Amino acid sequence: MKRVIAWIGIIILGSLYLLTLVSALLEPAIGASLFWASLYCTIIVPIIMFILMRLHDYATKGKKEFIEQMSDEETAKETETKEVETVAETEEAVENTEE
Repeated sequence: MKRVIAWIGIIILGSLYLLTLVSALLEPAIGASLFWASLYCTIIVPIIMFILMRLHDYATKGKKEFIEQMSDEETAKETETKEVETVAETEEAVENTEE
């Protein structure tokens, strides 16, 4: 289901960009407004797709498993952040040792 939603988003954005380009070439007066619409949709469409994918996960896995998955993702992000901080501290210590 996630791939289907992703492909739908790719098709929507690709067609939007193509229509904007063709319209701007044929009718320059509306090109600017279509450019802003494309820019807006470039931000909004992925957000909507993300929300749809999360709702799909919630509906298929159930509330308890969904919450566990979210907490696992947060734990993974925290671990990654700690690893980055440790690497930065190690590099800093090496630089201080070299001086």
